[in-house]
Amino acid sequence: MTSLGQYVVESLITLSILGIFALILVLASRRLGRPSGPLQLVARLPLEHRRAVYLVQAGSRTWLLGASEAGLVSLGELEGPVEPLAASTPHPLARFSELLGKKQESQP
Repeated sequence: MTSLGQYVVESLITLSILGIFALILVLASRRLGRPSGPLQLVARLPLEHRRAVYLVQAGSRTWLLGASEAGLVSLGELEGPVEPLAASTPHPLARFSELLGKKQESQP
């Protein structure tokens, strides 16, 4: 084998090893990057481009947050935890309004 052929084979082997290493790194980061802990996104309602309303739960407290280009703004706090609805709700708007309705009915 000529020196050029040997160089090409060595380069391909090195690139293959680097590609496999990169793939393993990406898969490991996805697995390790999963959220854990007491913070949970209960519901999200997109309003317009780059604007949305979120229900975020941390422990027994639930916040209603507004998001826009300017950042996040706390719109209020709901008492107690909010129970997530079943995934069979047809539309995100229906799910979000049902969650808020259930919470408002339970508050005095």
